[in-house]
Amino acid sequence: MKNERLSLLTELTSYISSLSADFESKSDPKSVERPPLVNNMSRTVNDIVWARQMKSSKVMATQKVAESLFADLGEIDEFRSVCKDLISDIDEYESRTYKKWLSEVQNLLNNKRESLELTGRIMEIEKVSGVLKVKYNEKKIVTLIKDVRQLTELGHKIPKDLNQIIENVRKFYREGVTLRQVANFFNNMSSEIMECHATMLLRPTVAFEKIISSKAKGGKDAFGNAAKDVTWTSPVELEEYIQAVQEASNVLIKENRKVRKMHMNIVENITAMMNTDLLKNRDSWKEKFDTIKRIIDTSTYSSQETKAWRKHLDYQLYKALDTQYQTGLNNLNENFNIIEADLVYTDKNV
Repeated sequence: MKNERLSLLTELTSYISSLSADFESKSDPKSVERPPLVNNMSRTVNDIVWARQMKSSKVMATQKVAESLFADLGEIDEFRSVCKDLISDIDEYESRTYKKWLSEVQNLLNNKRESLELTGRIMEIEKVSGVLKVKYNEKKIVTLIKDVRQLTELGHKIPKDLNQIIENVRKFYREGVTLRQVANFFNNMSSEIMECHATMLLRPTVAFEKIISSKAKGGKDAFGNAAKDVTWTSPVELEEYIQAVQEASNVLIKENRKVRKMHMNIVENITAMMNTDLLKNRDSWKEKFDTIKRIIDTSTYSSQETKAWRKHLDYQLYKALDTQYQTGLNNLNENFNIIEADLVYTDKNV
């Protein structure tokens, strides 16, 4: 039985040695075979996570099993030595790699352009051909946030000043996502507003576009130079801008819903008129027509603003009237009053 246990311990020692060789190969920056790269994580932090997983999930887990089964064997010392050397190499590698990551981030933050991109302070907001585009270096921002989260979970102490920067990065990123949602609303606005309602919603639409355009750049400036990016001084500035944009968009959405509600009420009445026999229910027709007129007259929009809308509704009313006219002609014989006539036959004459 002892021989079998020694054989198994030897296998475990060989396994740790193979892990050591694999670690030495993949941890070499010049090696072609590197640890697999996880999405949205920098190579440096990815390698730290890989090394920590090898240490905890493979080396230490194997050592724990071996200690519980073979602690009484003298050969266990060789196994312990192999494990200790590999763990020491991994710890040293992790410490060295973390310092490298810290240095890389600090160098990027010391570079003005890179710093603006990395922290999310710089955005490109442009309006070209009526389409609003919001661009920022999402990959760099997401990578930095994920790196810091991973390193913190692994127990690495992030410097206080860097933590503060990361907190602002999260805010800029969150607000950037919100701004993209607003841009999406802006770009789809034409599909939300009926063509005949455009002039009725002109004021809130212009107010919304004015706020958007206060930061949006398009084409060239007054001197013929290419449009510049927007650089936010703080998350508060971006937050205030987004708040103003959202308030303006909410006003537009609310006004659009109000107009649509009036429109649908009128459409329901026109549909009912289309299905109401005009010859037999003339009073019902007149009642629905008066309801439509009252809705239009009591709206808060000027006659100029409702001109296109009223023209559209007139055409719908014409279609309802035409439908009833055609129906009335087809059923004309059914709607005539019965006329009785008596034929009198006298002296062979009618």
